[in-house]
Amino acid sequence: MSKYIRCFLWTLLTMLLLAFPLCAATLVTVQKDSEGRPTCQAYMNEDGTPGYDKSGYSIIIKEYDEKGRISGEYYYDADGEPFLVKGYHCLWRLYNAKGQVCREEYYDIDGLPVVNTDGRAAVEREYNEDGRVSRDIILTLMTNLCLRSRATRPLPDITTKRAR
Repeated sequence: MSKYIRCFLWTLLTMLLLAFPLCAATLVTVQKDSEGRPTCQAYMNEDGTPGYDKSGYSIIIKEYDEKGRISGEYYYDADGEPFLVKGYHCLWRLYNAKGQVCREEYYDIDGLPVVNTDGRAAVEREYNEDGRVSRDIILTLMTNLCLRSRATRPLPDITTKRAR
């Protein structure tokens, strides 16, 4: 076998192992709010070391609206530093009277509106009578009238170890 083929196969194997790790991390709830909903979750490996989601983040902070629906998600790496998922650090959701997501907005690490890697700064969603999505209106930074000017939140203490 030539050295070029061996190099190619080694590179391919390395890429596959990075893309599909042999040990999957488990999502562990670290903190809950007074209603018992998870507000801080972290990916942990079996040995208690930080793990990662397939997007690369390790910690997710969730906020809820007055009806208990997830309204905000913030992503962080294992060191507690803000992490960009598809180009955004924070995702905000707004709901219509039927409880359906009617708007999603994307924000960067500084809490400013940002266009994600799909080319969206926000999405407005419309539904038909059957409750199915009938139309997504993609908003860019030029057309997006953001409802929030700052979306950042402090990272909670996540030093709790995974119970064995």
